[in-house]
Amino acid sequence: MLQSPGIVKIQAKQKTSFQIVPNSQYDYKLKRVVKGFAKKSLEYRLEKATELSLKYVNGSNRKQKPSGLSIDERAFGKDVYIIDSNHDIHITNEMKTTSKQLLVSVRYLNNKNEIVKKFVDGARGLARTWEKKGHTASRSVIRGSMMHFGILRGAGNQRYFYFRPTKHDTNGANRWHKKANIAAKFLSKRLFPGAFHSIQSTMKFNEMSIPRIIGGKHGLCTEMIQSQQALVTEPHVDLDCSKCLSIWTVEFGKEKKTDGWYFVLPYLTCEVNQKQYRGVAIKLRHCTAIEWDG
Repeated sequence: MLQSPGIVKIQAKQKTSFQIVPNSQYDYKLKRVVKGFAKKSLEYRLEKATELSLKYVNGSNRKQKPSGLSIDERAFGKDVYIIDSNHDIHITNEMKTTSKQLLVSVRYLNNKNEIVKKFVDGARGLARTWEKKGHTASRSVIRGSMMHFGILRGAGNQRYFYFRPTKHDTNGANRWHKKANIAAKFLSKRLFPGAFHSIQSTMKFNEMSIPRIIGGKHGLCTEMIQSQQALVTEPHVDLDCSKCLSIWTVEFGKEKKTDGWYFVLPYLTCEVNQKQYRGVAIKLRHCTAIEWDG
């Protein structure tokens, strides 16, 4: 089976202000952690976090700016809802005075399933293609890095351009990308139909097709973003055209070494079993899959 039985459904609201207190801030201009931020008053940190998170769009990255704020799981406390099983979070978005309904789906995949193993094998293979120089791109992160695999739009007058290492097939990247891409399509159709249809319709609208070298019609999408190492970013609020689907994997032999890994949704409030929570944290372990609309 792809997933364990039972899906917990909860209702949540997305606010315009932080509900979880950030403990650290990274100054990208000075390229260093802001000293003393954690010692500031609760009111100051919440005010600063809200101010930064609502700033203007950040250039070509199209991300809203919280300037590298991050949260230590030790600060969660009892008023943060911790997810460690399959969940569907139905969110009423109250940001910018809208009431749009959003869905975050969390699935803990069975890593013994053949399709899941194929995705993991492809993801691990892609990670091994990374080179020490020239093939990592730091993007709004305190530590960790991200890499595009596949084709992207917008290179001059060209409809598409190939982004390294796919163009040059560095260390056999195309083979691993194809394997992960095909497995991702199967998984998304079965478990994340919302993300699947969102991605497919976005590609159709933009007249994008997937090259055979990375899966063709059997693949999920034209590009994949893979992050490596410990990744600490600002709260993830994107203006992308489609939903996101992420699957967390770890290196072989380290599947059980994931204590302290969380995907944090700091803007959410929810009520579970008549208890109010200020924020949601999804516990990450090998083969945790999350669909969300940034």
